[in-house]
Amino acid sequence: MLAARGSIGISRLPFPEKTHGFFYYHLPQSAPLFADGVRFRICPSNDTRTFRDGYDLLKFNGVPWEISNWAFALYNTKYNLLGTELVATGFIRPGALESYRKLLPSSAIPLTVHRILSETAISYASG
Repeated sequence: MLAARGSIGISRLPFPEKTHGFFYYHLPQSAPLFADGVRFRICPSNDTRTFRDGYDLLKFNGVPWEISNWAFALYNTKYNLLGTELVATGFIRPGALESYRKLLPSSAIPLTVHRILSETAISYASG
């Protein structure tokens, strides 16, 4: 199951049928340390050599599906094991998750724009 956050809460979507791919750690270039996250790359097969031929799984709004470092920090009961493993393997620097927790309370949902011209979905609907 995939979780997608929308304007009215979290929707649970079934994972696309017959999907092959890989979870990978995405580190955007020229972005702050907290901009990293885990994404899913859809590939033609389960052979790692097809990774470059694949594309990122997208949410309905066209933005890549991702578990952000913020999620690892703020929702540590849900993602604690994976976040701990990413720190242990060096993908997330030691102490980073604790720093994020100090910046935002667990009830906050950060909206981050890393730089101008980066992939960002913004709703301008009035309401």
